[in-house]
Amino acid sequence: MAVFYYKVCVGQNGVGQNGMVRNYVKKTDRQQWSNEAMDQAIDAFQLPQTTLERYVKKRKDDPNYVIDKTSGKYQCVFTKEQELELVTYLKDMQKRLFGLTVKELRRLAYQLAVRNGCNHSFNKDTEMAGEDWVQSFMNRNPELSLRRPEATSGARAMGFNRVAVAQFFTLLNQVITEKKITGERIYNCDETGITVIPKQHSRVIANKGQRQVGVLTSAERGNTVTAEICCSAAGNFMPPMLIFPRKRKQQEFELGLPIGGWAEVNESGWMAMEIFLRWFKKFTEFSNARKEAPVLYFLMGTHHIRKTWKLQPLDVAVMRPLSLYYEDEVQKWLRSNPGKVVTLFQISTLFGQAFVNAANMKTALKGFEKTGIWPTNEGIFTDDDFLPAETTNIPIENEIQTCPIPSDNPTKNNETQNPQPEPQPQCSWMPDSPNALIRRPSISSFPALSPEIAMPVPKLKTGFNRVQRKRGKTTILTESPYKAELTEAIEKAKKKDAQKEKVKKNLSGQKQKNVTQLVTKRKKQKIAAKEVESSSDESVDEDDALCLYCNYQYSASTEGWVSCSQCKKWAHNSCAGIDSDDDDSVLICELCTPNNGRYPVLPRKRGGTG
Repeated sequence: MAVFYYKVCVGQNGVGQNGMVRNYVKKTDRQQWSNEAMDQAIDAFQLPQTTLERYVKKRKDDPNYVIDKTSGKYQCVFTKEQELELVTYLKDMQKRLFGLTVKELRRLAYQLAVRNGCNHSFNKDTEMAGEDWVQSFMNRNPELSLRRPEATSGARAMGFNRVAVAQFFTLLNQVITEKKITGERIYNCDETGITVIPKQHSRVIANKGQRQVGVLTSAERGNTVTAEICCSAAGNFMPPMLIFPRKRKQQEFELGLPIGGWAEVNESGWMAMEIFLRWFKKFTEFSNARKEAPVLYFLMGTHHIRKTWKLQPLDVAVMRPLSLYYEDEVQKWLRSNPGKVVTLFQISTLFGQAFVNAANMKTALKGFEKTGIWPTNEGIFTDDDFLPAETTNIPIENEIQTCPIPSDNPTKNNETQNPQPEPQPQCSWMPDSPNALIRRPSISSFPALSPEIAMPVPKLKTGFNRVQRKRGKTTILTESPYKAELTEAIEKAKKKDAQKEKVKKNLSGQKQKNVTQLVTKRKKQKIAAKEVESSSDESVDEDDALCLYCNYQYSASTEGWVSCSQCKKWAHNSCAGIDSDDDDSVLICELCTPNNGRYPVLPRKRGGTG
């Protein structure tokens, strides 16, 4: 192999004697990229080459060119601003507990498109938008989703309003300040129903696409057992109490309960006054409540206190985990005992284990914090929390008078045309000027018809009086005004019951007297009817009766007969002079009345034997 060596002599200007450039400088912009930039561009390249080249050329020709994909055959029916307003409307309706279904959304979209002159391809026969539009609308707005709502009673929605909550926190701060209450002396009590069939079931792994997935339960329906639970703001839980739907208590009802827990019985399985008194005695022992060290006890959800679950720490933080743990214990028991079912005798053991897992200090502290009870926080609730109650709230702007009509007499004008409105219940959040509460219509991006106009938020009609049960209010049970009011209500109820009992006794006595008279009258009528029937039967059974005129036998006669209404004797129609077709005549024979009088009484007739 031949090896050649080149000797380069460097001369002036960096150019060798053989003509090669020592420091070469590129004259073009090719290969100005780095290896890393090329790798990133290749990984991010997901567009057709011709499309990318076309847009690159447009950008080179016009540096201010803005890429726009809206131009095409199929375009959105509504603009971005209109869809944003529609999304806001859907969220607002859901917060007010009036969420729209898919069909309602399709009808609303059709109305908005038609009334606002939007270019659409919706079905004019059904007057609804298509399912494809709904799917695309949901994809464009991922913050929306289809959810299965939970039932919320109207009492809860109406009870949780700004005025009631403000009154609650006012009394709460007052009691805490005056009595110097701390977290370990604040308690909340609540009850829940449990059965051999859990209220809800956890999700299980199943075959994809299967229409129905089952889970084993003990029965189709089960008796309800009431569980009474109590805890403090410091995280201390009182032993639970179970109320079984039985008349007699059995030892099996208390097996498996936590230490200190016990069972009571009631025919309905619900809380009764006697049971509550026994529970309250144990509560005073558990909380060590006494005159020099009082405790603050929240009793909500009764007939006298306004019911709202958002102010119950147990309902907010403890009840759902307790239900999930109980459902898990039931499923584990069914797997461990194939062929058997859960009965009332296993509820104590299963509930006791679930209570131990759910009743922890962290959960209790979180419940009192979320309700704003401890630490006390009046601003824990936002405007969205009060939206469900606005449906039944009376609009304050309806109480405000409009501009007064001018009058020659300013005094008269002030007295008649612009009367002062009655004072409304207010809180610290309410402005001083009532005009500030008037709602101004928001500017809509829809030119002709907005969602709020097409499907307005339900409101209670002005002047509509709901006939409903009297609701209690947030109050302190141990204060003398409430005790006096409660005592007065109890006395009125007793007097009302006494009057009802008195009226009932009077009606009962009068009714018994009327019944006795009626029975006596009916007995007399029956005796008289039997006498008439016996006499008529005797006359009917006489097959060989003789005509009282011609002494001819009935058995040998072929014509009709008639009887005397007085002596009950029989005679031929022809002998008595009565037409056989005349049903309104009656015979009174010559033996009873010499002139043979006739009266408009239905006669007793007998047909002939021929």
